[in-house]
Amino acid sequence: MINEAAADQLAFGVNQLEKVPKVAVTVICFLLLWSFTVTLYYPPSDIQNYDNPTADSSSNSNSSTLSSLEQDQKDSDSPQGQSPVTQRAGGERRKTGRSAVTGRENCDLFSGEWVLNPEAPYYTNATCYTIQDRHNCMKYGRSDTDYLKWRWKPDGCELPVFDPLQFLEIVRGRSIAFVGDSVGRNHMQSLMCLLSSVLHPLKLSSGDNSQYEHWVYKDYNFNISMFSSPYLVRSEIGNPDDDVTSTCSLYLDEADESWSTKLDSYDYVIISSSQRTITPSHLESGEWDEGGDCLRRKRSFKWNETVLEDYDSEMRRIQIQELKIAQEEGNKRGLRFRLLDVTDMMLVRPDGHPGKYGHRPQERISNDCVHWCLPGPIDTLSDFLLELLKREQLKNSLNFFSPPVVQ
Repeated sequence: MINEAAADQLAFGVNQLEKVPKVAVTVICFLLLWSFTVTLYYPPSDIQNYDNPTADSSSNSNSSTLSSLEQDQKDSDSPQGQSPVTQRAGGERRKTGRSAVTGRENCDLFSGEWVLNPEAPYYTNATCYTIQDRHNCMKYGRSDTDYLKWRWKPDGCELPVFDPLQFLEIVRGRSIAFVGDSVGRNHMQSLMCLLSSVLHPLKLSSGDNSQYEHWVYKDYNFNISMFSSPYLVRSEIGNPDDDVTSTCSLYLDEADESWSTKLDSYDYVIISSSQRTITPSHLESGEWDEGGDCLRRKRSFKWNETVLEDYDSEMRRIQIQELKIAQEEGNKRGLRFRLLDVTDMMLVRPDGHPGKYGHRPQERISNDCVHWCLPGPIDTLSDFLLELLKREQLKNSLNFFSPPVVQ
């Protein structure tokens, strides 16, 4: 969905048609998700298990040694380098410092650092059956587990690790829709895997329809859905039988009705798409179709080892600017928008991608440096989601019990 202010900034405005080669659209789709937009909407009346070929090293990841991680943590305390830390958008390098903000409700959750978490991960591919093969790094032989042993620590407060029971209580009787591309589905599956430690859902959507999935947690009357809409707007492929050279028509002033006509049925909508959110490249030694790899590093970047490129920084600036416009318009219609801005924290995590571990070794498939292993760094997004829901719940409680203002 695109507003008029945003359309005025596009090369193709309202009632105009953009035609691009399908191959170009495919490349854009790989420049995926870093700024996650979460739409929080409240109704007016409402105040299969996989075999692991390297089971001896991966299935019981909690028992892996942390010696290398502990050394990295020691290095992070030295003046020469704090690791792992984040990068400020726009190319400015910074070491993560302690914020003066101490109030949890005012704390910037997205400014912080990765710290050791020996208790992770909280599920494996043996306990969660909803992991897609291309995210199932353990199944395809990834034996290192150090990349699983981190959690995000904001500068001015603590971000609690995801509590599945607390989450299910908050969303009891409610519904969440994920709208966007394959990385959005990656996020949804991560959330479902975290919930699998206490409850498995019942799938209500039929067949293997990848365009729409619907699950229910019956004990909590909680529904979760996925709408596949890579561009968010109406799109038409010129020749469905030729997905390489065919044109793809994007109608920039028309929201994709596969999801936009169903929003009123959901309490929360999580939106992510390659055309609206971007991912900086973690590829090294070549592009995605030239043998490039993102798993040459088995650890996070240090503060002086990577930077958000100028184009990505400008794209992010525009995203935040347009979000503010959407927030103003949404307020008039009873909608609330929140931003899960994970740009900085995920920029330093090249070690979390599937790379070559998203398929069988004999398959000639490019390394996947867009999606995330499950379990993996993307699980932290559910930590943020739960915290934002708790903050909204607290805000609603304070508003409900606040006395009327006498003028």
